[in-house]
Amino acid sequence: MKNLIALTIISLFFTSCSDENDNDSTSNDLDYIGQWLLTFSGTYEGSECSGDLMGSGDGSTDGSTFITLYEDGTYLSTDSFFCTEPDNVNDPNCQGTWSSNTSGVIITSFFSITYLVDEENGIRTMTSELQGEMTSNGETTQTCSKSIYTQQ
Repeated sequence: MKNLIALTIISLFFTSCSDENDNDSTSNDLDYIGQWLLTFSGTYEGSECSGDLMGSGDGSTDGSTFITLYEDGTYLSTDSFFCTEPDNVNDPNCQGTWSSNTSGVIITSFFSITYLVDEENGIRTMTSELQGEMTSNGETTQTCSKSIYTQQ
């Protein structure tokens, strides 16, 4: 479980690969303000975030990882591993800024990650898919890490 949480935290620090136009105007959509719970986190072999998950995980989370978006354009990450309360409010690794555009929510700390926002049956989610690679025993494998947050 600690590997899952660490992967999620690390995913906050990498730039999302996206075909979206970065010149879209940004603002803070007030509908996105509030707490978002990490409800899925997993890594797939290959550049697409689909198929069977790598390792023994099923994508489930322990219900302790949150991103809270504030009206002033800042955010705070909370989890049970790295960004624990109350110290996370003073830790620059657990906070940053956010904005939104027609593509979704952009969360910026050291790097920017775009989360695509979707709403189905009154439940709003934001999803990131980060392509990368993993090397083990001299062999490199393409990966795709997917995180889904659900608005509370």
